[in-house]
Amino acid sequence: MNMEKGAPMRSRLLFLSVGMVVSFAAANAVAMPNPTVDRMTFHYASWQYNPNPGNMLLLHFPETFFLADGTSWNAGAGVFQGGPSVLADQSVVGDTIRYTMELAEGKTYLTQYKTFDVPKYYSAGTLAPYGPMVIEATIGSATAALDGYVLIESNHPDVGWPDRFNYYSAEVGQIVPFTATYTLLNGQTWDTGIFGRAFRYQLEATVDFTSPVPEPSAVAGALGLLAFGALRFARPRRASGMCRPVRGAR
Repeated sequence: MNMEKGAPMRSRLLFLSVGMVVSFAAANAVAMPNPTVDRMTFHYASWQYNPNPGNMLLLHFPETFFLADGTSWNAGAGVFQGGPSVLADQSVVGDTIRYTMELAEGKTYLTQYKTFDVPKYYSAGTLAPYGPMVIEATIGSATAALDGYVLIESNHPDVGWPDRFNYYSAEVGQIVPFTATYTLLNGQTWDTGIFGRAFRYQLEATVDFTSPVPEPSAVAGALGLLAFGALRFARPRRASGMCRPVRGAR
């Protein structure tokens, strides 16, 4: 009888002990960091270019974030500021035309944004050009391509919700590659006079944060393979991009 009377008490004590262990573990658990962004893609179905003032957006508001754990999320509400570019020079060899672009006067970045997918995701960043930005097309084609590099100037949560933030897989201050295609609409094609007239274009781009360039010389070497005659940098001050102060930090 004594054993029968003690059994419920032992059960209650065991239950309380297990509960205390679980509570202690929960209270002291280390939160797993959010997966980082391996790739960020851009899509804009139709954007208008006008020869006056001659501004063309090479990147826009991000569309999809592909994370290191294999998942992805689409940008939701947010804010965006684009750094338009202007034509600095063009060259033609055979049926290939190359447009060397540079940032418009007073601009320092290609894209600056913050976006949310409530209630789980949050991203923000500023990407500036590094090295020449050369759009290449076959004369008479509707599609042109750009292979370039961007400098990560900022990537941090600035409006709260740090527990939802997805950092890039590369660090602030690193240089990463991006690719873009620009497809002219309404029957227009790339030629020597395209920037002298109005046109609409579709933008598709990808920034790859898994392949940061470790040294500025590596960027110069890669760009040298693409050089076609003497290419000018987007801005003289960008030529020393790795040495100039980084405005953002994690």
